[in-house]
Amino acid sequence: MISKSENKIRLAVKEVGHLLDVWLPLRLEYDKVPGVSIAITYKDKILYKKGFGYSNLEKKVHANEKTLYHIASISKTFTSVAILQLVEQKKIRLNDRVVKYVKWFKGKNKNGSLENITIKQLLSNTSGIWRDGDTPHWVTGRFPKELRSKEIADLIFKSGSEFKYSNYGFSILGEVIESVTSLKYEEYVEKNILNRLGMNSTSPDYKKGLKNIAEGYGRVIPDYKREKFNHYTANAYAPATGFVSNAVDLAKYITNLPVHESKKLLKDKTKQIMFRPIKITEDKDKYCLGIEMYNLDGKKIYGHSGGFQGFLTQIAFDPVNQLGIVVLTNALGAPVWVYAQSIFQGIYDIVKNDSDYSSKSKTGVRKYEGIYRNLWGDQVVVKIKDTLVSFGVGTRSPLQKNNKSILLSKGKNVFQSKGGSVFGSRGELVKFDHFKNGKSQSVIFGATPGKRL
Repeated sequence: MISKSENKIRLAVKEVGHLLDVWLPLRLEYDKVPGVSIAITYKDKILYKKGFGYSNLEKKVHANEKTLYHIASISKTFTSVAILQLVEQKKIRLNDRVVKYVKWFKGKNKNGSLENITIKQLLSNTSGIWRDGDTPHWVTGRFPKELRSKEIADLIFKSGSEFKYSNYGFSILGEVIESVTSLKYEEYVEKNILNRLGMNSTSPDYKKGLKNIAEGYGRVIPDYKREKFNHYTANAYAPATGFVSNAVDLAKYITNLPVHESKKLLKDKTKQIMFRPIKITEDKDKYCLGIEMYNLDGKKIYGHSGGFQGFLTQIAFDPVNQLGIVVLTNALGAPVWVYAQSIFQGIYDIVKNDSDYSSKSKTGVRKYEGIYRNLWGDQVVVKIKDTLVSFGVGTRSPLQKNNKSILLSKGKNVFQSKGGSVFGSRGELVKFDHFKNGKSQSVIFGATPGKRL
């Protein structure tokens, strides 16, 4: 039997999904993001999955929940899970020195010796080694096929002294996995992670011929034509940034990560180690073992972002409320965390302030839903439960506090705004007019008229 609290969360996810349906298509245009695929999970279920915009702008191919994306550094979470599986099997220890398994990983300089770097330091990005080696692959797309380099001894910082993000370090972990298991990295993660979860559309690296993969686009630069990228194989960097996946598969994945959930990947005790933040990071957001911890309104959210040529991505989950979110985009500059944060905060707000969205009015409100444009901006009007809510298209976290106005019925086609910006028309009347096909075509917020898009 579903409890009352569970039902409230499920309903909140449903309402936020409806908000996304109305709001996100135009928000993408404002953000210059070609396409996005989103999934929302609760416990072990996917409650929302949808794509918006285009996976291919030139051919006008619509994005959907099965569209494939380069998920970039989300790949690190898979490598972390794989390493921790080997720890569980007592084949390695976190404090083992990397050179025990990768024999060529040697060398020293004034900052220390590679031989002293541990597996845990690579997982936590505290090894002190360089970020990306000595090749410009993030510009050229030509990722190295092997990691050995005569200059690898150039430690940037003393190991364990501070946090320094390193794609190279996670790629070395791939070699550790290969050394211990006698399997190729790709073979190990396919067998022990992807196949276990039924992630049939996910691959550890890009392969030619993949169908339904989005095209990746560069950031918007004034006076320049937006760049369209080729698809690249990450090669030796696959354990750090190579994975290709979609929203549905990643939704399956994140439901298996929280403690006290599925044990298909890791035991709870091991997950607790994985989610323990390192102490030398100063920011509120911290890094754990291959996974990030974000502070969102006092809640601990875990996940990882990713950036590849033409792609920005985000997975995140709230283990306490058992919520998970996947946001995949095919453009540099896409505000993926803004979208994820908006979803989290929208769900939290509906659950916490349930009565705000429970109108006693018998008036149907769907006929007012839509986006209305005036001289000063575009205003979203959307139904949450049985109450109308209004906010600007560019608003970050639309349902949070006074980012929104709640429209209270005051008669036929007339509402009064409650909340919203003190510089707006809060407290004033909102009047809908000119109906066509059962939908209002115009509105007046206070004294400012607008027309339906």
